[in-house]
Amino acid sequence: MADELDDPQKLHIQTRLNGEVMQDSNTSHMIHSVASLTAFLSQDTTLLPGTVILTGTPSGVGAARDPRIF
Repeated sequence: MADELDDPQKLHIQTRLNGEVMQDSNTSHMIHSVASLTAFLSQDTTLLPGTVILTGTPSGVGAARDPRIF
């Protein structure tokens, strides 16, 4: 398994629930780039290998659906 990505701004993101696609997006749609988020956070926080940066979720989240899906 590789520990590096070719381009973190070109990653497909998809979530499924019981085989049905709930969310389908790409990191190219992020408001801030992975590089800018990493640079900002590393100003006063040490980011170690394996650090997870949570950025939110693409559209399609269950609470925003009508009807809601949990």
